[in-house]
Amino acid sequence: MRENDMTPPVTRHPDLLSWVRAQVDEDERIALALETGPVGNPSPWQKRLFGLRSEGIADRHGSPVILFVHHKDPTHMVVDHILNHDPTRALREVAAKRAILDEYAEADTYYTANVSAPAGELHGLRTAVLAIAAIYEGRPGWREEWTA
Repeated sequence: MRENDMTPPVTRHPDLLSWVRAQVDEDERIALALETGPVGNPSPWQKRLFGLRSEGIADRHGSPVILFVHHKDPTHMVVDHILNHDPTRALREVAAKRAILDEYAEADTYYTANVSAPAGELHGLRTAVLAIAAIYEGRPGWREEWTA
């Protein structure tokens, strides 16, 4: 740590940034695998009724992605949850996470080269990266030391 600095540099946890990037890459891979439209344009999902007793999620063509029996099936409650995590939203989340990761890497490079620079921005970005990492706690490679 640098003098009067409460923010450890990236190099203290060299695998943090690469591990989080790998998790975000996996999120992107899964979202892109679920697309039914042209590459790079995932299908927006919609809640839909299929017949009198089935509800589910349909892609932009109206084809069912997931079906649930409407009566007496407690799993129909997950339709809204699944719908909230459609591929389009997942890819927006990937882009947002990457923007934070890129800012953190850039700030760390700048801060390392300019020891007298204020560390507040780096500390804030590190906190954001640790919060993103916490989303993936329990996956292979997770380290307890990354707990925010």
